[in-house]
Amino acid sequence: MQDQIIIVTQGRLTRLDLPAGARLEVLQGEVWLTEAGVAEDFVLGSGATYCVQLGGRLLLDAADEARLQTCLQEVPGPLARAAEPQMA
Repeated sequence: MQDQIIIVTQGRLTRLDLPAGARLEVLQGEVWLTEAGVAEDFVLGSGATYCVQLGGRLLLDAADEARLQTCLQEVPGPLARAAEPQMA
């Protein structure tokens, strides 16, 4: 699987299946993200990066329209940078 650009639009859940250690970088907009098996949900704004914790299914929705890039190289660092847990 290659790195790719993902467009997420409001009201249309986007499902991604990514391995643990993969990263999602928000290039534009704001997204809500939940990962199967992870208790917290996250809201990520432009410039934020999320590192997939367990691998598997992620669900995303956008406040309007958002562009994300998947990065499949494992990079050490915090699990979520500039992400705020949200009550589901």
